[in-house]
Amino acid sequence: MRILKPFMLLAVIGVLYSCAAVPLQTYRNGYIMDKNNVVVGYYSNGHVLDLEKNIIGYYANGYIYDTRHEVIGNYVNGYIKNLKLK
Repeated sequence: MRILKPFMLLAVIGVLYSCAAVPLQTYRNGYIMDKNNVVVGYYSNGHVLDLEKNIIGYYANGYIYDTRHEVIGNYVNGYIKNLKLK
């Protein structure tokens, strides 16, 4: 058991580091921002818009869809993962 403790600690640190290494976009008050809080898009009434306010997709039920209704990202608790707006 004494030998397993350092390995379990390393595993936990590795998992936490891998989660923190993912740069997440955020959404708040109708704006979609990158990790540096620069606005990269907008969201409103179920639509996702680019900087020129063109509709590039939709959001619902924790997922972001493109105009062909294919999943291109997901959102939860103010964070967006896997969305490419730039």
